[in-house]
Amino acid sequence: MAAWSLLFTPVFGSLLLIYNWHVLGQAHAVRSARRWLLASMAVLVLELLAGAVNERVNGSTPLAQLIGAAWLGLWLLAAAAPQWQLVRRASVVAMRGAAGTGRWAWRWCAAWHAGARDSR
Repeated sequence: MAAWSLLFTPVFGSLLLIYNWHVLGQAHAVRSARRWLLASMAVLVLELLAGAVNERVNGSTPLAQLIGAAWLGLWLLAAAAPQWQLVRRASVVAMRGAAGTGRWAWRWCAAWHAGARDSR
C-alpha cells in the first residue's frame, strides 16, 4: 500500500485504506480513512496550486514537492501505520498457528511412518 502511495499519491493510498479497513470489518477506521482521503485530496489541490503559483512567481523553490513529501510522511505515520500494525500482528498470530500445525503434522507423519516400518 505504501509503495502505491509513493507512486500514485496518498489519495490512492487512502482509497486502499478504505477498502482494506472495510474488508477487515473496522467501521470506525473506514470513517477515519475517508477523512484522510478528503484531506489528501485537499493537499493534492494545494500542491497543484502551490506549484502553479511557484512557477509564476519564483520557479526555483520546490514548494509543492516539500508540501507533498511532508503530507506523505504524515499520512504514512498517522493513517497507514495502524493498518500495517494490525496486519502484522494478525500475520504473526497466523504464522504461529500455522507453525504449530506444521509441527503437529510433521510429528504425526513421523510417528505413522515409524509405525508402518515397525509393522513390516
